[in-house]
Amino acid sequence: MVKINKILLFIILAFLILGNFAFLNSNVQAKGLTLSPAKIPMDVLPGKKYKANSQISNTGDFSVRMKLSVKNYKVIDKNGALEFTDEQTGFEMKDWIIPEFLEINLKPFETKTINFIVRVPENAKSGGHYGAIIFEGKNSEIKSSDFGILILANVKKEEEIKKGHFASFDIPFIGERSPIDFAIKIENTGNIHFLPEGKIEIFNIFGKKITEAELKNDYVYPSSTREFTSRWRKKNLSGIFKAKVNVKYNGEQIEATKFFIVFPWRLVLFGAIAIIALIIIWKRCRKKISLYILKFLEKQAK
Repeated sequence: MVKINKILLFIILAFLILGNFAFLNSNVQAKGLTLSPAKIPMDVLPGKKYKANSQISNTGDFSVRMKLSVKNYKVIDKNGALEFTDEQTGFEMKDWIIPEFLEINLKPFETKTINFIVRVPENAKSGGHYGAIIFEGKNSEIKSSDFGILILANVKKEEEIKKGHFASFDIPFIGERSPIDFAIKIENTGNIHFLPEGKIEIFNIFGKKITEAELKNDYVYPSSTREFTSRWRKKNLSGIFKAKVNVKYNGEQIEATKFFIVFPWRLVLFGAIAIIALIIIWKRCRKKISLYILKFLEKQAK
């Protein structure tokens, strides 16, 4: 009996080790505010002045007071997260942006137009410059982090450099189940932002196209690497597949191909361990089990 308990304990421990434990980490923001557009790209010339605007809407049922300020911003990770700062970034334009208001009030469900001027200095260096009009809540209802209008200015000069590099295309070689995640990294080695476009096509082992997914379009900023992700979901997914990515940016077209396998190896391994454990139990305890079965049959016969 002790041996049987040890084997059962072994099976339970194996199940716990091989099992998957998922932990959800949700970060929900509910500003009740929207911007349209939230990003404003523009081509500009040194010494010129430009007008632009965006609309801010209060979708909540409470009034909002907002303070406006202007900051530089830069990309701080591969996912495109931004940091707003008053410091120089090498691509700054904080001092070029002049908003019409320094403070606004929004009634419930009200929309206002935010006009601003971009005054480009005569000595502005060519390439990308990045600034933002930041909205900061002045009443207790606004509990989320600051957000704002992103302004992407391209100063046009002869030395403007548009240059990018397709850094990588990553897929787990062996996946256990759906969904399957794809990641593409593009590096901007020039001095101006660009907007790549692309898609991923999935083929089975016989070369038949199963599906395709568009990559999310977003800017790749100078001196940064941006990761674009896509996810493939399909029930009862198993087999050998080929993924082909096609990306266009700066007039170039890049293709890359990778094979990957979807196979529930943990489930198979657990099944194998369970079968081996049952065989061990049978070999070590078959006499007792056979005796128990005989006694049971004798009782039934009486």
